[in-house]
Amino acid sequence: MKSFASRRLFRHASALLVSSLPQTAARGALIAGGVLKRQHIRPHRHQFLPAPHFFSSSAGQSDSKISFQALVQDLGKAAAASDAEQAIAALSKFPHMPPEPTLLVYNVAIGTCVRAGQMGKAMGLLNQLVESRKEHVLPNSLTYNLLLLGAARAGDWPQAQGFHEEMLRHRVRPNADTFQNLLVACGKGKDKKMVGDLLSQVNGPVPSHVYTTAIAASARCGDWEGALALLRQLREESGGTTEPEAFHAAMFACTKPEPARWMECLDLLGEMRSAGLPVGLTAYNTAILCAGLAHEPAVAQRLLDELKAGKAGNVAPNNGSYRGVVKGLAKSGDHEKCLILLEEMAQAKLEPDLLIFTDAMEVFARSQNPGATLRVLHQMKAAKQPDLRLYLGPLIDADEASERPVLSAFVQEVEKLGALHVAEGEGQKEGAQK
Repeated sequence: MKSFASRRLFRHASALLVSSLPQTAARGALIAGGVLKRQHIRPHRHQFLPAPHFFSSSAGQSDSKISFQALVQDLGKAAAASDAEQAIAALSKFPHMPPEPTLLVYNVAIGTCVRAGQMGKAMGLLNQLVESRKEHVLPNSLTYNLLLLGAARAGDWPQAQGFHEEMLRHRVRPNADTFQNLLVACGKGKDKKMVGDLLSQVNGPVPSHVYTTAIAASARCGDWEGALALLRQLREESGGTTEPEAFHAAMFACTKPEPARWMECLDLLGEMRSAGLPVGLTAYNTAILCAGLAHEPAVAQRLLDELKAGKAGNVAPNNGSYRGVVKGLAKSGDHEKCLILLEEMAQAKLEPDLLIFTDAMEVFARSQNPGATLRVLHQMKAAKQPDLRLYLGPLIDADEASERPVLSAFVQEVEKLGALHVAEGEGQKEGAQK
C-alpha cells in the first residue's frame, strides 16, 4: 500500500511539473527516466499552487526552455535511480529560475529523497521552502504527504507527528493521503489510542482505503477488538460494500493476541462469502496462520484442504499456506504429519523457506525425535542461508538423548551447510562444536 501511495504522489508531482513545459520533449525525458507512465495523466490541479511564469520576456526565452528541459531530464534520471544527491544538485543548475526553484520542482526533488530513504536531505529541502517565504514556493499538501510517506516507511511515528503539526501550523489542509500515511506510522509506532483520533480528524466521509489502513494500524498495535470494531463501522457507513483488503487487515488482527482468535477469523471468512467478496489466497493463508497460532492443527488442515480443493478459485496453496499448518503442529509435536506436509510441498514444487523450517524444527523438538530432524536437514540447502541458532535445539536434543551417531551427523551437516560460519563470534562457534 505504501508503494502504491508513493507512486501516486510522485506521479502527481511529476505530471504537474511537466504540464508547465512548453515542449513535449521534457515529458518524454521523464518517461524515459521511469518517473511517468506513457499513458496520459490528468493531475489534480486543485490540490496544488499554480506554477509561476518562468519567462518574463521574450529575450533568452529559448535558452530558458532548453535549460528547464535539462533540469527535468536530470530530475527524471535522479528519480529513476532514487538518487537524492543528483536531485538536489539538479536544482542548482537552472540559471533562469526565480530566486528559488518552484514548488513543483521542489516536490519532485523531495519525493526523490524520500524514495532514496534520505529523510535528512528531504527535510533540508522542506526547510528551504519554509525559509524562502515566497508565495509560489510555500509547502503544500503534497510536500508534507511525501515527507509523511518517508516517516511511515521508516516507522518513525514521532517524526510523522512532527510533520503533521508543522503542516497544521503552516495552515496546509490535510487530505486523505495525509491521514493514510499518519495511520501507517501510528501502527508501526504501536500507538493504538491515536488510531481512532486520527480517523476523527478526516474532513468529510472517511474513504474506504483510509479505513482499511486504520484497521491494519490497529492490527499492528495488537488491538484486534479495535480492528473488528473499525471493520463493522466501515461496513455500516458503506452500506455493506467493503473491499476485501479491509477484511484481510481485520483477519490479520486476529492473529496478534495469544492465543490467536481463530473463531473470529473464521467468522470474517464467512462474512466475506456472504457479502459476495472474493475469498482468495490472502484470506485463506491468514485464516490458516491464525488457526496454527491458536494450536488448532485440525482447523488449519481443513482450511488447507479447502484451498487445495479450489475454494479460493483457481489458486494453488503457497509457502504461506503450509506454514500455518506446520506452526499448528508445534504444540502436539506431530513430526510424522509435519514430514507429510513437507513432502506435499516438494510434490507441489514449493521450496520451504527458513520460516517453515524453523517451525518444523520446533515440531521435531517437541516430538523428542532428533532423527526426524536429520531427515529434513538436507532439504534446508534450498532455503536461505542457515542460521546457527536454528540448529542449537536439535543438537542439544540429540546430546541429551545420548544419540551420538545422530549428534555426529548433525554436526557434519551443520559444517557442510556453513551454518557455523555465520555465527556471531568465535565463542558461539566453539560452543556449538563442543
